[in-house]
Formats: sequence, C-alpha cells, structure tokens
Amino acid sequence: MMLLPGIKRGLRSTPFLAGAALAVSLSCFQGQEFRGTVLEPPLEATPFQLHDQFGRPTSLGNFSGKIVALTFLYTNCPDVCPLTAEALRKAHAALGDDADGAAFLAITVDPARDTVEQAYRFSQSKGMLDKWRFLTGSADELEQVWQGYFVAAEAYREGEGSATERLSQAALAEETHLGAVSPYLVTHQAPVYLIDRKGYIRVLHSDVTADVEPLVKDMRTLLQDQR
Repeated sequence: MMLLPGIKRGLRSTPFLAGAALAVSLSCFQGQEFRGTVLEPPLEATPFQLHDQFGRPTSLGNFSGKIVALTFLYTNCPDVCPLTAEALRKAHAALGDDADGAAFLAITVDPARDTVEQAYRFSQSKGMLDKWRFLTGSADELEQVWQGYFVAAEAYREGEGSATERLSQAALAEETHLGAVSPYLVTHQAPVYLIDRKGYIRVLHSDVTADVEPLVKDMRTLLQDQR
C-alpha cells in the first residue's frame, strides 16, 4: 500500500492535507493492466459545478459516458503546470479519433487570478482551447473541489532571505478587487486522475511531464472498458 503522492508546484513542496491519503495498489485491476497507480476499490469522483474558458457552466456530469482525465493547474505557474498542459495536449493528439470518447479537464488552484478570460488565454496559448475545459470559479467553490480531490492549494509570497508570506484566498480576492496584486506562487498537488464512464476514479498519474505514453495507454484501456 502507498499514499497518494504530493507534487511540487510553484517552486516548493507543501504538506499533504491531513487525513487525505488514499490507499491504492500498483497491481492490476480486475484483469486490466494499468501503468499508473490503481485505486482499489475505485473512488467515486466528487461532483462539481464550475465555469470553463468560454464562461459555460460545466459539471462533471456533463461528461457522463466519457472517460475523464482531470488535473489541477494555474496559469501563472512558472514551472510544472505548463509542462503538464503540454503533456495533455500530446495525449489528446496521440488518442486521435479516440479522443472523442474522452474529456480533458483542468481545475485552477488560483481563483484570484484565473478568471474565465485568463483561462481562455492560457488554453489558447497551450493549443488546448477546443481540446479541454479549463475550469474556474469562486474560492469557496474551488476549495470544496480541492478537498474532494485531496489537493492542498496554498498561496505564498517570497520575502527577504528564506521568509515567506502565506496568503489566504480572502486576502488575494481583496487585492484583486483593489487592483493591487503583487506576484505570488501556489503550491499544490497535481495528479492526473482518470475517471471512468460511471464517474469512478480508477487510476492516477503523479507526473505526466516526462513521458505521456503511460497516460495514453491507460486512457485507451479505460476507453475499451465496456462496463
């Protein structure tokens, strides 16, 4: 058994949410071979209602009958998030016509800056405008989603020396309202969850930036699952 891994984002790591560990197995699931980490038993995916890069209301239920690749990013991320977006672009391309049976979703961990307009610009710049849904919403809406998917998002500003200033979502919202937001980073976990057609998380990939082939292979395996 192992614990769901935390991923470094925003140049530093953050402790995983207390009590948010998932018991998972690296073995096969019901005779199917997966390259990622298998959740056994599968975990029902937490529902949500957010807005995509076009401003359209979007819920997990919109993708019933499709498999879903779900991750967590933010558009001002200086390092791994753009690489993850590129990996999802490559996965979409590798699936070819099979991509019609899959949905790619990214949920922001930075609601103060990731408006619908910013999500649109980021999606367009990464060649994903019509290939995924980049979802945003209010801090209250998103914090519930983060908790449901075991993601701890923490904003901070680097000070002098090794000092850091932790920032609450309320403080960031106020800065944004006043038009006085200075640069900050967000640490968070960013697994790519694979959700089956019935809405259950079956597999997670902790890092898809080095090699997208395992993710593509597992998506094809789920696409062939007729349960």
